[in-house]
Amino acid sequence: MVEMLVLFSQQWCSSLYICNGLLQTLSEDTHSQLKKNVYENYGQFMTTAKEIEFLESEMYQLSHMITEQRNTLQKMAETSILGDKVRREHFY
Repeated sequence: MVEMLVLFSQQWCSSLYICNGLLQTLSEDTHSQLKKNVYENYGQFMTTAKEIEFLESEMYQLSHMITEQRNTLQKMAETSILGDKVRREHFY
């Protein structure tokens, strides 16, 4: 019985050693592939980041323009042709 346990433990340790080696190899391969993909896609990432920055700037400008237009329209709506103030409650 003891001999069977020793044999089993030796085989088990051998299997663990093999699995550990396979995991190490897979880890290294995955690391290499990830590094390669980062280098290959870096240019595209930078281009996309610049496009996003440009679009954010345009969105900010549009928001500012819309606010100015809204304020102008409110002022126009509040003033009648005769120059007197119109009640605001009708315009919101």
